[in-house]
Amino acid sequence: MKNRHDAWTQEEDRLLAKTVVNHIKDGSTQTAAFNEISDKINRTPAACSYRWNAEVRKEYVNDIELAKKKHKENKRKYNQHNNKTTSKKPKEDPNIFERAKTIQTQSEFININDCIIYLNQLNNLPESNTALKEENNHLQKEKQALYKKNKELVDRYKKLTERKHKLEEEYKVLMILIQHAQNTSEEELKKEYYH
Repeated sequence: MKNRHDAWTQEEDRLLAKTVVNHIKDGSTQTAAFNEISDKINRTPAACSYRWNAEVRKEYVNDIELAKKKHKENKRKYNQHNNKTTSKKPKEDPNIFERAKTIQTQSEFININDCIIYLNQLNNLPESNTALKEENNHLQKEKQALYKKNKELVDRYKKLTERKHKLEEEYKVLMILIQHAQNTSEEELKKEYYH
């Protein structure tokens, strides 16, 4: 759990700025930067976002612009290189799975050919499909069992609630009878005493 701090140190501001600028340069989002830095400085992503937008951003306008330019330049270079090396039939890439897993955290870009290769390779992996289907079946059975258990608990809760209300009503009636008996006894005692 993140702690609430009141004052930001210069070091925290510097780390926040460095992280955000690096994410911009890599083509990532500021939200991802806030999530990353929040763990390092023990603050919430929302606090990092607020601090960045309210205070720190103003001091790093030039760095932000340079990061955006660097990102555009890298993207342009990648697209130029990709256009030169693309053939009619895409080649299979043995590392496509690893690249697909890390695509969100790196400055690498993926094109439509990479997507097609990745999907074709997934389609040609029957053992992984079988394992996924088995896991899916197992999870479906587990879900049904939990659903059944939840229904049983809800039904039991309703019965207990009804029983509780019935006992409360019986208790009220009993208290009325006791009160009535006490009142009757007192009246009879008074009659005997005064007669």
